Amino acid sequence: MVFISGATGRFATMVNGPYAPSRLTWLDSRSLYRKIGDDSVCIQHRSLADYSFWRIQPAGKKDTDYCVAYIDGGCALHCCSSRGWHIHNGTEFQKQPNVEMVTAVNAEQKVGSDVLIESLIAVYKSSNRKSQLFFFESQFFVAQNT
Repeated sequence: MVFISGATGRFATMVNGPYAPSRLTWLDSRSLYRKIGDDSVCIQHRSLADYSFWRIQPAGKKDTDYCVAYIDGGCALHCCSSRGWHIHNGTEFQKQPNVEMVTAVNAEQKVGSDVLIESLIAVYKSSNRKSQLFFFESQFFVAQNT
């Protein structure tokens, strides 16, 4: 699980927030991450011939080139935390150095595990989405109901 914060501009609400790996994978076998509390947003890895990146996009456009934010990839998402996010401002992508991505472990250190778990559950319960939130071995997972 990762938390993204600090994005500003037109797509800030879409970008900022907690994301958990789902059971879905992309062609390169990397997990698709779903935003907790908003199943309409996901993070997907994309590999090209000489470049790879993680991108935030509407779940309905997950297999297209459309995205609202990206970070250089080639590694597990949580290992990309020191790289800079590029957020679309409605016209073009701009690097936003204040965007921070932390793993669940680091977020827990910042706010405490009880606060972290309670806030995630509250966000999830308020979402009215058809998915389930699981907590297993210190990680949250989102599963779509079928």
